[in-house]
Amino acid sequence: MGTTLIIDTSSDYLSIGLAKTAVFYKKQILAIRKQSELLVPTLKEILDINNLTFKDLSLIITTIGPGSYTGVRISLTVCKTLAITLKIPLITLSSLASLIGLKKGYAILDAKGGRYYTAYFENGFSNFPTVLKNEDLLKLSQSYDLYGETSLSKEKEYDIIENLYQVSKLYTPVSNVYNVKPNYTIFREMTLDDIKDIAKLEESLFKTPRGEKELNELLNSEFSTFYVLSNSNDILAYYGFYYVDTLLMIITFGVKKEEQNKGLGTILLNKIIENAITLNASVIDLEVRVSNKKALSLYQKTGFKILRTIKNYYENEDGYHMQLQIGQDKYEEIYISH
Repeated sequence: MGTTLIIDTSSDYLSIGLAKTAVFYKKQILAIRKQSELLVPTLKEILDINNLTFKDLSLIITTIGPGSYTGVRISLTVCKTLAITLKIPLITLSSLASLIGLKKGYAILDAKGGRYYTAYFENGFSNFPTVLKNEDLLKLSQSYDLYGETSLSKEKEYDIIENLYQVSKLYTPVSNVYNVKPNYTIFREMTLDDIKDIAKLEESLFKTPRGEKELNELLNSEFSTFYVLSNSNDILAYYGFYYVDTLLMIITFGVKKEEQNKGLGTILLNKIIENAITLNASVIDLEVRVSNKKALSLYQKTGFKILRTIKNYYENEDGYHMQLQIGQDKYEEIYISH
């Protein structure tokens, strides 16, 4: 049986491990901004210590983000080069999996500047990460167990190599190593700089789009919150909601046309449900055109019920008022998707 190599450099640590049927060697060292100079020498040292060469490797496991921009690229570059040169499979995982493994709860990775990458995990799977502020973590900790780089973590220590090894058993190797890239797709709060792009998306998606002025007013309202799903180049999707007392009301919800039919609509709704749970909302409300069969089907699959028909709600077109009763059990039932 060959040896599995496990590498992660997405945080302030350089973590390298070796495994066969189980992890038999691991090293985790603090290497702030030094991963690029330490990774290859440390890897060679670890192979020498265990009387191994690169030719003894049969599988490589690494992370593709989120995390340190430079750190993620360093690890991925080395691992891709080895996988291609040695002609062995490569498994890529979320960096956040290194902090939580197979446990259920939120993985937390310090994004610096008082911000954190977070994602809800269950049985090794999660959705897109979200960037949250420190005060948001406190709210999150009141409903969920947190793991990783926060003082609110349920466990003060975490085993990066062991966590990645256990989670990797649930995944298959990438089909094309050459095409693997860092994954910086995250949910984050919408900013004023996003308004122009969101207005363009609204115009391309809706019969009665919101313009820049209205979006600016909504974004500045004390009762509204907006998020975008973005990668390093583009906004893929977005949503906004009002929250008052225990009611969360969806204001807008859109997926870029080129990104539709990829499951992002379901992911956005699940993210809204996550927001509702964190805010202790008990009800989510929305309105949808009677003619929008695609959106209606998505909402109903997620659990929304039609409460009433509103005559001429959308300029000579009726709308449905829909509602979802939300709770912890319901959230865990529908949120996690692979």
